[in-house]
Parts: sequence; C-alpha cells; structure tokens
Amino acid sequence: MVLFENVHIFNCRSEERSAFRIPLRANLLLIGTVIAAQAVHILAMYLPGLSDVLEVAPVPLWEWAALLGIAVSLLLVMELFKALRVRRQRSDLSNAPAAGA
Repeated sequence: MVLFENVHIFNCRSEERSAFRIPLRANLLLIGTVIAAQAVHILAMYLPGLSDVLEVAPVPLWEWAALLGIAVSLLLVMELFKALRVRRQRSDLSNAPAAGA
C-alpha cells in the first residue's frame, strides 16, 4: 500500500494536467517525502527488531518489481482518465451555444 500511495501521489499534483507534464523539480519537498516514506517502509521490513514488532516480513526483489508494476498501473489509468476528461471538456465547450445568441 505504501508503494501504491507513493506512486499515486504524483497523480494528485493536478486533477487536469498530466503527471508527466509537471516537472519533478516543481516540488522537491514531495520527492523527498516520498523517498523518506518508502525508506521507512523498507527499513521497517528489514530491521530485525522493528519487523518483529510490526509483524512484517521482508519482500523479495521479484515481488517488489511486481508490486511496482501494479502501482504504476494506477498512474497509467489516471493519465487516461485525465486525457478523457480534458477531451470531454473541450468537446462540451465546442458544442456549447455562443454567448449572446
């Protein structure tokens, strides 16, 4: 879930603009907090005392790759949603009656 949320946060920077059109350097604090959150999550899984308290187990590398693929799928779905939304708004504007008509 942490990985999923860390990927999704980049979609949340704008409801209309593509996540790929907003430069990462526009919000360095966000980048830092995403890295820190993921690092804390990874440390919690791999540190012996902490992983025992939280009852979590380390995740193999192949599983991380699969989870990252699933998390990135949300990014792609949201990009499609934004594109369709913008397209629909443009279509609605072009079909609207002219002002004063």
